[in-house]
Amino acid sequence: MNSKEYYQKNKKRIRKRNNLYWKNNKDKKSVKDRRYYIKHREYLIKKSQKWRINNQEKRKKQSKKRYILVQIKIKAQRLAQKIPLKKSCEICGEINNLERHHWDYNQSLLVNTLCKNCHQIQHIKYFYDSYYGRIL
Repeated sequence: MNSKEYYQKNKKRIRKRNNLYWKNNKDKKSVKDRRYYIKHREYLIKKSQKWRINNQEKRKKQSKKRYILVQIKIKAQRLAQKIPLKKSCEICGEINNLERHHWDYNQSLLVNTLCKNCHQIQHIKYFYDSYYGRIL
């Protein structure tokens, strides 16, 4: 049995194992991805240009969705600026470096006061549920 046949028979198991490996070794994956991009840059640029040309309607829909989401976010942030900060972080009790945190931009008045560290932790915690986390 050659390697192609073996791969075809065990495709699910191999992909699952590879995904688990790269999930546990993100630093190695980022280096590997960067090297691949540098080596195949021209090919990848041509491929993305071709995709953009062939999928113009899809790109228009995506850009409209992003525009709407950005507008909702900006509106929520402006409304949140009017809400006074509490005196301490609602998670750890820190009194320095306080920031506002939206849990949901559709509920623009639902804002918590968090210190800078807790705020960053909340964004990292929910990163893989976000749009950018899903494309990785």
